[in-house]
Amino acid sequence: NSSVDDFLDLPNITYSDKIWVATKLLNRNQLVHFGLLCAESVLNIFEDKNPSDKRVRDCIEYLKTIKDFSNLTPNEKEKIQTATNAAYAAYAANAANAATSAAYARNQQENLNLEYLKMAASL
Repeated sequence: NSSVDDFLDLPNITYSDKIWVATKLLNRNQLVHFGLLCAESVLNIFEDKNPSDKRVRDCIEYLKTIKDFSNLTPNEKEKIQTATNAAYAAYAANAANAATSAAYARNQQENLNLEYLKMAASL
């Protein structure tokens, strides 16, 4: 864990390279946890523009209830597919707004995402 933290703190490694290395080092549960932390950190951008659309939040909340993504039951797989399809439909319906907001906050989000990687690696 501390070696992952040390690597993520290296100043001369690009954000993209840090993410790529992390995807090779972390297990599935750690990667899903990282993804959920990232998604939650920008969820407000979507919800500010679409306050009545709960599909993305519902997907995140369901995914947080799953304990082991390496050992999914058929029911969990089906529910994940349903939830992610709904979340993607919500995103696609609002992609232009999301892209503009995401581009504006990219640098700040990258730093936050690296902190989330450290948190996920410690699981």
